[in-house]
Amino acid sequence: MIASDAFRGVATLIPAFNPDKRLLDLVRALREAGCENLVVVNDGSDRQCQESFDALRDIEVTVIEHEHNKGKGAALKTGFSAIAAHSG
Repeated sequence: MIASDAFRGVATLIPAFNPDKRLLDLVRALREAGCENLVVVNDGSDRQCQESFDALRDIEVTVIEHEHNKGKGAALKTGFSAIAAHSG
């Protein structure tokens, strides 16, 4: 187990396209390990995946949406830009 202070000041970025329940499991595990600043980019996932992203918002994860799939690189760039815009 990683010490909870290991994540202090660190943002964790996860690009996601049509995720299954493992995404929520991963995010919960990261939270338990002390990760506070989580950003997930929904890279144009199908409508049936919206429930997963809503569940992430319920546990205060930042979710950024792409209207349509732009690819992992674009999702990472979107997430990095959002993190940079909100860091001091």
